[in-house]
Amino acid sequence: MANVATTFFDSVKMIAAEKGIPEEDVFGAVEEALAKAADKYFNAQDFYGNFQAQMDRETGEFHVYALKQVVAEVEEEDLEISLAEAQTLNPDAAEGDTLWLPQDTSQLGRIAAQAAKQVLVQKVREAERERIFTEFADRIGEVVVAEVKRFEKSAIILEIDRVESMLRRNEALRGDRFDKGQRIKVVIVSVDRSAKDPQVQVSRTDPRLLIKLFENEVPEIHDGT
Repeated sequence: MANVATTFFDSVKMIAAEKGIPEEDVFGAVEEALAKAADKYFNAQDFYGNFQAQMDRETGEFHVYALKQVVAEVEEEDLEISLAEAQTLNPDAAEGDTLWLPQDTSQLGRIAAQAAKQVLVQKVREAERERIFTEFADRIGEVVVAEVKRFEKSAIILEIDRVESMLRRNEALRGDRFDKGQRIKVVIVSVDRSAKDPQVQVSRTDPRLLIKLFENEVPEIHDGT
């Protein structure tokens, strides 16, 4: 038995609530990560089993089990257990059953905590991507004011309602020159749920923006700003 740090365990519940992530999704992913960590650890000890992890939803304690199939004659010791031995552990064991055999996790505390933290970070990122997608998917075609945050080789990174967006160089108007902190008008053209870069893509050459500018700010079209 081992325990994932209490502060981390508490933070799972807090962050899950703040980000709208189902707690069970996080705990399930943590259990999967713990099983992989255990697999790596025990493999290093020349034990190549089929491992599963379970975390107590109340205390944060976790257990790691090696799953072994009950057979009449053992051919793979790491994956199988004889019927005779199985019945010493569970008198009701029968051929074909799978026994969950508890493993010593005393050396897994730090490894488990690190694996769990990585899962939490990933889940938060996924939730944030989903939130951005949900928020902006219905805003495609909308003309908005964005703030210039930084410059990259092939794009300008903007911020719209505290969310980063990307204005690719080929989506800027000829003669566009911006300063950091400058506020500019753009049109939202797409939102990518799977993107690692800013998910919200914007443009200053899209006809929808040009029409809007023409309707409201003819001088802005004239001087290209």
